[in-house]
Amino acid sequence: MIRFGTGRKAEATEYPPIHEVLGIAPSSGSPWGSTRWKLLRRCPREFFLTQSGVVKSNHREPALDYGIAYHHVLEVYYRALQGGADHPGAVQEAWGALAPMREIPECAEMYSTLERMLVSYFELAANDRWRVIAVEEEIVYEGRDFNYSVRLDLLVEDLERGGMWVVEHKSSQTITADLTAGYSLDLQVLGQIWIVQECVDLAQYPPFKGVIVNITSKQKVPQHQRVEVTATRAHLAEWRKSVCALADMEALAERHGWPKSLGNCTGAPRYFKQCAFFDICHGKPNMPVDNLDEYALPMGFVVDLNRKVR
Repeated sequence: MIRFGTGRKAEATEYPPIHEVLGIAPSSGSPWGSTRWKLLRRCPREFFLTQSGVVKSNHREPALDYGIAYHHVLEVYYRALQGGADHPGAVQEAWGALAPMREIPECAEMYSTLERMLVSYFELAANDRWRVIAVEEEIVYEGRDFNYSVRLDLLVEDLERGGMWVVEHKSSQTITADLTAGYSLDLQVLGQIWIVQECVDLAQYPPFKGVIVNITSKQKVPQHQRVEVTATRAHLAEWRKSVCALADMEALAERHGWPKSLGNCTGAPRYFKQCAFFDICHGKPNMPVDNLDEYALPMGFVVDLNRKVR
């Protein structure tokens, strides 16, 4: 049984859910991926409310929807290349994947932005000498200390320079020096390097080099930058320590409750936005997480009474 919340009105999103517009499955992410661990690091209570599914937020971030649509079109493009299509043929298939959005008036602004980004990107990609090895490839590591998983956007062999690279697609409002510099120590990017080295039989592939972070901006004249990230053993050892520590944090929170990270509820850590669960955590400070069905939730949330709380 699903009960809809009543209370503070959430910000309205005018366009339909993006996965419905594009006719694709809702984005679920990688089960043990970096998004999960970053969420736990930001706030254990938010992590619990998100991961348990007992409380489901219907709040949507346009930036995420842009990313979903952009990734979907590039997935279609690179799958077409992998299947033997030439560049013009793959581009034609990619535009077909975005076409349903053009028919939705509420999506006009998003479509216009994505169209600019993709026209510019396909001009760049026409000059790539990449052999596509895999698209949306999931790799799962299950270990004694922690579990980790990735879904690689793209795995390619660089026919011009040699070597195999993971390609991680990113869309961003702008491309800054701070943005690009941060990827060299990013949990997601280092995790991709670590898991490929740990779980893939590299003997059957070209020498593995690292990750290319493939960034396109949403500006009126889109910019592109490809940031190549390699990692030392020391970096990967620190990455492993970080994930082990997060796994220990999760185990501790499961035994003793899921604390709020009060400094991350609003303000700069959230780009001066409020956490979607703010009203649940602070409007009803004594609300037990295992008995939410007795409380009036803010608009934009549902309670799944069939889900069992850990």
